[in-house]
Amino acid sequence: SLWVGSKGGGLYKFIDNSFNQLNENNGLKASTVNAIFEYTPGNLWIGTDAGLYIYDGKTFSKKVDSTGVFNRNINCLYKDSKNNLWIGGNNELFKYDGKIFTHYKPKCRSNTYSVWTFVEDKQGTLWIGTYLGGLIKYDGKTFTECSEQIGLKNDSYLASLIDTEGNLYFGSLDGVWMISPSSKESKLVNFNQSDGMSSDLVYSLNFGKTENEIWAGTNQGLNKINIHQFKKSGEKNIIPFGKEEGFTGVECNSGGYVDKDGSIWFGTVYGLIKYD
Repeated sequence: SLWVGSKGGGLYKFIDNSFNQLNENNGLKASTVNAIFEYTPGNLWIGTDAGLYIYDGKTFSKKVDSTGVFNRNINCLYKDSKNNLWIGGNNELFKYDGKIFTHYKPKCRSNTYSVWTFVEDKQGTLWIGTYLGGLIKYDGKTFTECSEQIGLKNDSYLASLIDTEGNLYFGSLDGVWMISPSSKESKLVNFNQSDGMSSDLVYSLNFGKTENEIWAGTNQGLNKINIHQFKKSGEKNIIPFGKEEGFTGVECNSGGYVDKDGSIWFGTVYGLIKYD
């Protein structure tokens, strides 16, 4: 089944070509679903505007913590290679190791920030993208806000990807950044409006059926970046998709999913769009 989180409509399950809505009537007392993660087979962890819910296939239960922290907005969920589940929200960062929740308060570029994305590199370092707080690296011991140190100028990183070679990609408010953390130079490459993108405000990043292309969702439509061609020749080949091309959603948000058959689902402010 494909699970879809919405703003205002709760959770939807897409199966046999129809959508079933799961909301308060089913025990999910939250209208906005920001993140869905299958923690164990058939067991979904759901980040909502009203905290963390768990769905076992039949019932929803709210995850409560003594600090009352899971009553707040949760934006993203991510499992690292050590099987820790990372939970990001507004001014909130947690790690769940299967038994206990650990609350972290990393130093950021702003006192008010929200965690939007996680990605782990090949060296086991966790990169945490925030809105307004900069880009944070966690090496297992220390959190370091590192955007300026590596040459980035923005304080918001809202989406992330890693390819099989270990290159990292971040969607920011000044385009898409490509970083090779394992190389000695840690070279930065930027893809932005002057390279042919429809906008610099990047909210989502997804690979296509293969890693040859990256789909960058912005406030002004989708952009297909031919990353294979860039790696080969250094040429930036970007195709923007907007209303004229049939991408009627226009503004993307953080959702995106590639199906087994290569179809891509994009979450937008005007609903869900499928690209075949």
